[in-house]
Amino acid sequence: MTDIKIINFNLLVDNYCKPDFFIKASANATNSTMRYQLLISILQEHINNSTDCFCLQEVTRNSGSKLRVFFKDNGFDTAYDNYGYYKNGYMGIMVAWKNTKFKMISEYSENVGDNIPYQKPKVWSWNDTILNRLGYKPDHAKHHESLMYAKRRDNIFMAIELQTFSEEIPKSFYLCNYHMPCCYYDLMIMNLHASRLQRVVTKLSKKLPTIFCGDFNSMPDSDLYKMFTNDTQPFRSAYQQINNCEPDATTHCITQRNDKPIETFKAVLDYCFVSNMDVKSAQCTSSNVPMPNDNWPSDHCLLTFDFTLNDK
Repeated sequence: MTDIKIINFNLLVDNYCKPDFFIKASANATNSTMRYQLLISILQEHINNSTDCFCLQEVTRNSGSKLRVFFKDNGFDTAYDNYGYYKNGYMGIMVAWKNTKFKMISEYSENVGDNIPYQKPKVWSWNDTILNRLGYKPDHAKHHESLMYAKRRDNIFMAIELQTFSEEIPKSFYLCNYHMPCCYYDLMIMNLHASRLQRVVTKLSKKLPTIFCGDFNSMPDSDLYKMFTNDTQPFRSAYQQINNCEPDATTHCITQRNDKPIETFKAVLDYCFVSNMDVKSAQCTSSNVPMPNDNWPSDHCLLTFDFTLNDK
């Protein structure tokens, strides 16, 4: 058997971490230099505690360059792909793994929107036209707009096939990472991405044990969460399996957008779905205090999982 310790963490891009948005955060908590130093100390602590793999989201072009050097200096190989634009620092996702324990056999990535099936728009009737002029857009038109927006989103899915170094028969598994588009205003967009992802990771899980980490921007009662964990699927939530529930929250922040009222948001958005592997433990850092703060550089908690890759 091979034990695997994995971290899942959304880092929060610098362009989003502004004092006029996180209005209760201190100057240090929103300072990019201080935040990066704090991030490195957290990652180093987990490396020192024998973490084998990291799945990171909101890794900008700038932080990605520095993190690749950091991980290399600590004996980790990395895979990184960014899909964002200038307003979010060209953010992307990163997977890192201990190169004395695993070697990469293959890497697969895709722009998920590109693989959402296109559907030809329905021809409008006279009633549709009249209702639209009155301000009531037909449902089929809304559906097509959501579909096309979902296809335009450039979020990248990444799957790394890792194999153990062993004098015995090497063992392999897939480690996957994704950051779901944040589209609370139109759940169909996220569900279309989730549907494509569900097909991809299910196909992978038929070949090898599979771990799928990420920020899914969806709560446990959502259709998206159920899409991955219902009884017909090979996946289950690693945290829920061990603790019989999800964490109290994986994000907790106090924000204000422009002149809108101050909002406190506390919810579970981050998960690790697993197939054909034994879960030994699952932990989540505290969400009691709003984030980011002087002791925490992100608005998301860090999740730690221990798995056993069984001999087959």
